Amino acid sequence: MQHAGIRVHSEPSANHGRSLYVMIRSVPKDEADTALESYEDATRMLFAAKRAPDVIAAEPIFPGVPLDIPLAEPVDHSVILYFFFTYPGESWRVQVPAPVPASVEIELGENEVNHVEVTR
Repeated sequence: MQHAGIRVHSEPSANHGRSLYVMIRSVPKDEADTALESYEDATRMLFAAKRAPDVIAAEPIFPGVPLDIPLAEPVDHSVILYFFFTYPGESWRVQVPAPVPASVEIELGENEVNHVEVTR
């Protein structure tokens, strides 16, 4: 297993200043390209009474406050991050292909992901 870290930065105006959630899934790399759920389907995964085993984390994000999420996953898995904005733009999902990187830095804007930097 590799150990990675995800850091989420957000502007104070992200999600109009209201908290939002990030959900992280671990998907076998040969299935990752087919993981194209709709926003509604991803929301159902987040709030399911019993979460699927591939949902490895779900954390609240408070705009303007950095969030660090440690990650230890098998090297043959991709990681998909879903950001649940109240009014999502086009970029609300980030896929990080296998192998799991050393770090992932994500910058959130008002309604979508503005920037992603992956360090291997």
